[in-house]
Amino acid sequence: MKVAVIGSGKAGKELAASATAAGHHVTHGAQSHKEAIKESDLVFLAVPPDQVDEVLDSLSNDLDGKVIINVTDSSDSVKPGHIQFRPHRRK
Repeated sequence: MKVAVIGSGKAGKELAASATAAGHHVTHGAQSHKEAIKESDLVFLAVPPDQVDEVLDSLSNDLDGKVIINVTDSSDSVKPGHIQFRPHRRK
């Protein structure tokens, strides 16, 4: 699966690392979020709560029709290994 992670904090880094370890193709910290989203099957939004509206507004056209998972959390409680993906099974 092609995954885009928007956000470079603890949650975004952990999501990207876990998805990569599970065998998914991950774009994280891209120069262009628009390009990362265009190529993705799934988009994780992992930005600070006060930036969610701004990010969604700026990317709204690109996010149209995409599956978006908002993992925004106002706490700073993400611990390494806390977020896990099941391995990608190729058919």
